[in-house]
Amino acid sequence: MRNHVLLEKDKPLTTENLLQALKSGRVFVGLDALSDTKGFSFTAANGAESKTMGDEIALTEDTSLKIAAAQTARFVVFKNGEKIHEAAGAREIVFPIKEKGTYRAEVYLDALGEPFDKMPWIISNPIYVR
Repeated sequence: MRNHVLLEKDKPLTTENLLQALKSGRVFVGLDALSDTKGFSFTAANGAESKTMGDEIALTEDTSLKIAAAQTARFVVFKNGEKIHEAAGAREIVFPIKEKGTYRAEVYLDALGEPFDKMPWIISNPIYVR
């Protein structure tokens, strides 16, 4: 298990920048022993802006979540802690958002079979749709 911290591309790795990313919630957990989590992303867009884990975004008629991984996986979307969507056999999904809430994602590698298909490979931090 690893905590992955997302730093802004134009900022160097410093204690201050690392702590700011942690405080902002730009973190996801990856079970890297199953497979490399490089390439994972979880974002929200509403036509005017795009946000990532830890961020807030305004709900509009065009708001959607985009979840991507470097390999074929099963994606599960949660709203306020409850599973609301699941899609398998993809490297990326786009899920339209119609309600405000706290959204997060889990990614599973079903191709590994039991027991690994029952445990998340990646667990995101939330995006807040207001």
